[in-house]
Amino acid sequence: MTMGAVMYSRETTTQGSYDPAALVEQINNTILPGISHRNGFRGINVSGDPSTGTAWILTNWDTVEDLVASRQDADQLRRQATQALGGTVLGVREWDLPVVHVSDRPPTPGLPINVNRHFYDPTQLHEVVSFFAWVAEPMYRSSPGYRSVRMLVDRTTGEVLVGSVWDDEASLEEGFSRLEPIRDRAVEKGMKFVERTRREVIFYLAQ
Repeated sequence: MTMGAVMYSRETTTQGSYDPAALVEQINNTILPGISHRNGFRGINVSGDPSTGTAWILTNWDTVEDLVASRQDADQLRRQATQALGGTVLGVREWDLPVVHVSDRPPTPGLPINVNRHFYDPTQLHEVVSFFAWVAEPMYRSSPGYRSVRMLVDRTTGEVLVGSVWDDEASLEEGFSRLEPIRDRAVEKGMKFVERTRREVIFYLAQ
């Protein structure tokens, strides 16, 4: 992670028949051929919750201009993939991605993901991002079983998602407990903790 090297993400949330193998097939055969040639494309991450049949597809982009330019292709590919899978698109969102770090052991399918959802005063997000980058992220990196962490930010609403990938459930819970003092400090800075959810890695590609 390098401060200032902000990327951008488009998040598509789908629900329906939960079939990771079929979803990966659509990613390889439909989505990647349709977007990987676009300027600024930096990869795709897919996670899911088998208990609800929900999947989240994140495509990552170098600049906001790259993100905007890819919208039309993304809409068409979303319709094609959703029709083939028989699911429903619940929503599409675009996020700033100011902090992302992947260890020398990148995420692989089946690994657990912890997602924390917060809200802040939008006018204080610059300070919040800096705090996360220089205080929280190093603690993630040094935690046993850590694989990756990313911070998604909506600068209009103040919503923040922090997703982290771990070797197993034990290291995930240990990491969550280890970072409790950081969350306490974030509350002092105005964080409103909304929820904590679990997902699993379905697909991971960075470039």
